[in-house]
Amino acid sequence: MNNLEVSLKIGITREKQVSGFWATIESLSYCSRATKNNRL
Repeated sequence: MNNLEVSLKIGITREKQVSGFWATIESLSYCSRATKNNRL
């Protein structure tokens, strides 16, 4: 494997990790908003 292939694979995995991270953050903030709304 050459360097370009390696960097491409690293970039793709990083992108997947970041998108998963943001999806988790979004769902957490949605859950906290929902619980706040339920309390009111």
